[in-house]
Amino acid sequence: MLNADQRDKIFEEAQQLGISFILLAGGEPMLRKDVLEKAGLHRKILFPIFTNGTMFTTENIKLLTTYPNLLPVLSIEGKAQTTDSRRGKGVYDQLLLGMSELQKKGIVFGSSVTVQKDNMKEVTSDDFLQSLIDKGCKAVIYVEYVPVNPQSANLAPDDNDRTYMAK
Repeated sequence: MLNADQRDKIFEEAQQLGISFILLAGGEPMLRKDVLEKAGLHRKILFPIFTNGTMFTTENIKLLTTYPNLLPVLSIEGKAQTTDSRRGKGVYDQLLLGMSELQKKGIVFGSSVTVQKDNMKEVTSDDFLQSLIDKGCKAVIYVEYVPVNPQSANLAPDDNDRTYMAK
């Protein structure tokens, strides 16, 4: 695993090469204050932070206000029941609290939605998108579910589903 100084060197080299966008994802990036602080120092690079939205502590909120180039992207799967069934009981409520806090502090944030057959109509509905807008969300990224084993292949969108989403 890279330490914060090694990541800082990579961020510095990326900035020198003119790279302006680096995704921070995998595990829970909000747990790596050291990495976030180093990323925040590279103001010419935008760092979307893909997070489950449960780690918006006072300290992390301060970090996001200090470094506006750190852009939280909160993972949400739909409304309460759908999100909690995929992410864990109570996660939806924590997401709402996090969104509220980000909105109060004027922190720009987005949402990432993993689209499966069983949540597709819910997460592409005008009602769902309007609820995110009302919470202050400025961007929505749809990620198509990719099965990790044969037992979950039935959750993946097919060509008909992709046609529906395109409309």
